[in-house]
Amino acid sequence: MWGILVTFDTAAGYSVFALKYLPAMITWMKLLHSRLNQRLNLDDVLGNPDIYTCKWVMDRVKKEGWGDPNAWKEAFDGFVAGWNHLARRITTDENLEDSPIDTVMADHDRMQRFSDDAANHVDEKKEDFDDEDQIRIAKKNQFKKFVKIQFECEPLPIKPIVAKHPRRKQILPIDVPLVYALDTGLNGALDSSVMIRKMVQHFITVNNKVLRACYQLRGEPGDDDYDDGTQHGLQPGLDSQHISRARDVVDIDQEEFRECIQECTQQTLRYGDRVPYQLN
Repeated sequence: MWGILVTFDTAAGYSVFALKYLPAMITWMKLLHSRLNQRLNLDDVLGNPDIYTCKWVMDRVKKEGWGDPNAWKEAFDGFVAGWNHLARRITTDENLEDSPIDTVMADHDRMQRFSDDAANHVDEKKEDFDDEDQIRIAKKNQFKKFVKIQFECEPLPIKPIVAKHPRRKQILPIDVPLVYALDTGLNGALDSSVMIRKMVQHFITVNNKVLRACYQLRGEPGDDDYDDGTQHGLQPGLDSQHISRARDVVDIDQEEFRECIQECTQQTLRYGDRVPYQLN
């Protein structure tokens, strides 16, 4: 638990709750690679995004017998969940990086109300807004922060996947462009390959950071006292080639973790000014 709490103190800490999607994301990419590598005309894919969606793939899974459709569907759902969990927190604004999202959104809402009140000639004290916002922010998540994913010093404008129909919340294969999960390599033809590669790398970094904190491993690569975790069975290094199962990552549910924290921090009521605060 300590390793997770330490990781929470970073901008990427909230991604701990998305690590459970990482095996499915990698599985989806591997499934596409196994069936489509060197069999697609990328110019056609880029030129016809409405045709080459994930639905185009799922249809071929059934028609051409590409394996268990349920396994493909499970991998697809995990890919979308992992993508959106991170994409909803990505910013290209350096000033927002590491800022709690709820705080920033509250500030935006507050400024909007100031503008509306000014237009309506409503005289209300700024302190009243501040108190209200602080109460509202305190009830939300201070660990859910903006993160910046960049490539060669340029932030990547990664957007969440949304349903094409405004009245539908569920993300279906038809909503997801096929190119989102196609990795054509470092010098490949698809610019979108950089996005998914960087997202996977982000999750792997967070996963390894938690493990290093939990095992209290010392140093960084290149340091004299660097501990690579061999004695704990953490090598070879965890990367996309070694992650395919839930047990390969730190899999923890946000609500379960909240309940665990609450159980560990329940204190016996005692009177006095110098009662120590202790974890159970």
